[in-house]
Amino acid sequence: MKPIEKSIFEYFREYAQACADQRFLYDEKRSYTVENAYRQAVRIGNQLYSFGIREGSMVALRCTRSIDTCLIYLALQMMGATALLADPHQGVEEYIHAAGVQAEIYITNEDASDDISANGNWCVRGKGMLQISDCAEETPCIFPTAIDLYRPATVVFTSGSTGKSKGVMLSQYNLVNHIRNFSVSGCYFADDVSIELLPLHHVFGLAVLLMGVVKRYCIFFPERMDIVYVGECVQEHKITRIDGVPSFALALAEHHKKVNFCADSLRVGVLGGAPSTKAQFDFIEQELGIKLLPVYGQSECIGITGANETQNDWVRSSTVGKFLPMNEGFILDQDGDPVPQGEEGEICVKGPAVMLGYLNDEASTKEAIDTFGRLHTGDLGYLDEDGNLHISGRKKDIIIRNGNNLSSGKIEEAVQGLSVVSRAAVVGIEHRKWGEVPCVLVVLKEGCAITEDEMKAQLSNHLAKIEIPEHILFAEKLPLTSSGKTDKQAIKKMFSSLVTSAD
Repeated sequence: MKPIEKSIFEYFREYAQACADQRFLYDEKRSYTVENAYRQAVRIGNQLYSFGIREGSMVALRCTRSIDTCLIYLALQMMGATALLADPHQGVEEYIHAAGVQAEIYITNEDASDDISANGNWCVRGKGMLQISDCAEETPCIFPTAIDLYRPATVVFTSGSTGKSKGVMLSQYNLVNHIRNFSVSGCYFADDVSIELLPLHHVFGLAVLLMGVVKRYCIFFPERMDIVYVGECVQEHKITRIDGVPSFALALAEHHKKVNFCADSLRVGVLGGAPSTKAQFDFIEQELGIKLLPVYGQSECIGITGANETQNDWVRSSTVGKFLPMNEGFILDQDGDPVPQGEEGEICVKGPAVMLGYLNDEASTKEAIDTFGRLHTGDLGYLDEDGNLHISGRKKDIIIRNGNNLSSGKIEEAVQGLSVVSRAAVVGIEHRKWGEVPCVLVVLKEGCAITEDEMKAQLSNHLAKIEIPEHILFAEKLPLTSSGKTDKQAIKKMFSSLVTSAD
């Protein structure tokens, strides 16, 4: 497979011409065929053009999880603007400014609703209201559609769960070739009905939308994200695929075990964004009757590896598959040299989906992408004899206790392996005597109980003494970032005072 030079506009137009009456985007109140969605995006693009937006304009968009956001985003891509994707939990200007960035234009509906899934009431600040309504008539584009595929098209801000948030610049060349690269592994069908459970200001949610344009399937947007309602939607709308993070898929499987909602329509789900244990992976598959396909990627390169439906259960549940066809993968030591097969090193990748760089941050860009064009992910892993990637942790998640390097991933896996534990997250906390110590936040399975000392005693059968968590806290749920990943910065704050006061 070779990279292609083709715009999102071209893909969308061809989809509308070939499948005009096929349902594309819908929620509980509205439904758009492909043709209607395409016409509406053109109409929005014309309005934005009349407001002075041009190719390369820096436009901040409040990304509610909604059909409206999809249409506005597609319009911006069709006209070649640079979309800065803002978390809808915050004011759009507040969010963009906090990232140290300035936009030329701000598009938001926050003044009318703080609902993170809100449709309607969109304004282009300082310009006027943006009209989004059914468009039965074909409208010609007044904006140029021949654009530079290599300029920044989308800026996604990293969640900041492990440090400072940065603006990841992705071109349409990056985005389109990621979709083509992963489509081999994703098991997509034209009659798929996908449910959008992911935030659109993160690359995973954005990839679901763009994959729908390229692979030509339907996407449903539930008005609420609570597990009970999502289960009802799966049953009512005969959802065929659920692409998302392990924490949500696990919660949905646990809910299914309780109420046994009808999940017979489910076929496949792409699981990514965070690690899961083999036991969790197997439970989700068995309970929902779904085939899970693990994917490994990050904002800087949306898809790095993936396992497809033809690979056996062990590969899918215990690895993140092989490097995708257009990606060249490397496992490197601290000096940047390849390590032997089976040895741990930093995961690096080179390919057409690797970001352009970080917005206004040349130093961080040079740190992330070396002179050979390889993206240094900051993740640690190794390749098995079949070329499947095993992720063992993050370089920043190494806990250095009295000069000993401890893997938070290994400790986390041991804790989650205990019969009473549902979920766990390990963090390293500064310690006056030992430098750092591991601490763990634990969510117990329903109806289970255990004390901190009892858990430490059980862990002593699986971990060395220095790996045993210094402190264990219990909670009803793990704090999550807006992308559904475990918020380790929030967890560290929970432990900091505890370690300081104790030592």
